[in-house]
Amino acid sequence: QIILSTPKPLVLVNNNYLIDVAVPIKRANQHIGWARLALNQKSTQDSLHDVIISGIIYTLLAIIIGAIFAYILGNGLTKSLYNLMTITLERKNGNRDQRVTITRDDEVGILGHEINNMLEQIDKDEEQLSNLNQNLEKIVEEKTQSLELINKELLENEHEIILLNENLEQRVKEEVAKNIEKDKILTQQSKMAAMGEMLENIAHQWRQPLSIISTAATGIIVQKEFGGLTQEKEFKALNEINNSAQHLSTTIDDFRNFFKSNKKMELFSVLEVFKRTMSLIDSKFKHSQIEVIENVQDVQVVGLAGELIQVLMNILNNAKDILETKNIEQKRYIFVDIYEKNEQVIIQIKDNGNGIPESILNKIFEPYFTTKHRSQGTGIGLYMSEEIIVKHMYGNIEVNNTTYTYDSNKYKGACFTISLPLKAV
Repeated sequence: QIILSTPKPLVLVNNNYLIDVAVPIKRANQHIGWARLALNQKSTQDSLHDVIISGIIYTLLAIIIGAIFAYILGNGLTKSLYNLMTITLERKNGNRDQRVTITRDDEVGILGHEINNMLEQIDKDEEQLSNLNQNLEKIVEEKTQSLELINKELLENEHEIILLNENLEQRVKEEVAKNIEKDKILTQQSKMAAMGEMLENIAHQWRQPLSIISTAATGIIVQKEFGGLTQEKEFKALNEINNSAQHLSTTIDDFRNFFKSNKKMELFSVLEVFKRTMSLIDSKFKHSQIEVIENVQDVQVVGLAGELIQVLMNILNNAKDILETKNIEQKRYIFVDIYEKNEQVIIQIKDNGNGIPESILNKIFEPYFTTKHRSQGTGIGLYMSEEIIVKHMYGNIEVNNTTYTYDSNKYKGACFTISLPLKAV
């Protein structure tokens, strides 16, 4: 059957159990015979079955190892963040000796170091405030002594003048003490509230990059064990891990810059300040399905960039809270307009949260006034915002309810307007 005019390889048998092949043998282009090769396919199928079983086992092991790796990574970061939160709560409750225990050399460790530095700075500020109070009391005492000498020289109404001076001295001391204590408490509470906001923002900002890193790392392990990892896929996964790590590093830098206390007036871009503010809170807004509509110009102004970030965060977070708590059937919007007008930069922030009740509209900048539950707000955010804008940056801040139309729909909400001078006063 295999003798042909032109000899060529032939398959004699091909089934599930046997392959029988005949191959011609030539010498000097002359056909001199045949070679036959038979292979038993059953052993090959058995080996393939073993390879498949091994592949499934390796895949399950890779998934379990990836899950354990993700748990260890997440648990380590959670414990570190919980340590930072514990320190801030201890500080809020009056324990001044608590400090963050630095056990890591990564960004979390750097943040803990910065928080320790800030707590040290707070202690120094409180000590300076106490010294200032003592100096002020000494000045008051010196002035009182001077008044007493003058009173001795007066013959008329001596008794009434002495009583008046005593009352005046007591009132001055009481008012000075009250003002110093109030400012100290408000400043401390404002810093603690800002620290709490920052820790919450860190958790939101890190959740997605950590998920990407965990997924990419697990994917590399699974594909490598299963034999499907190509160089292109490996580079793509490693790029995702690197980009996510860079994002985490950038986020840490943003939070570190926020905590730095810089009271120096400087020329800065209001647009850049707004972008930095949004980078700190953007993830929470996306989680709450709030869309920020921006109409901003790049205006340069002389002032305190860090404190303006704090003001913008207070107003934007208040708007977010209103949109989350009120039953709004329409889409959730926050509109931000920044422009120059009459040698001033105007910053307008409005929402579609149906506005502030008229009965409390003139009270929202008062200290400790809040419409939130006691566990959700201290009532000092907007008060400190007004203090920063008016006393530190020589501007103005006001609020009113406004009705407007966007995308053919009519909305109502609160509108905050900040006016800042372009040049230093």
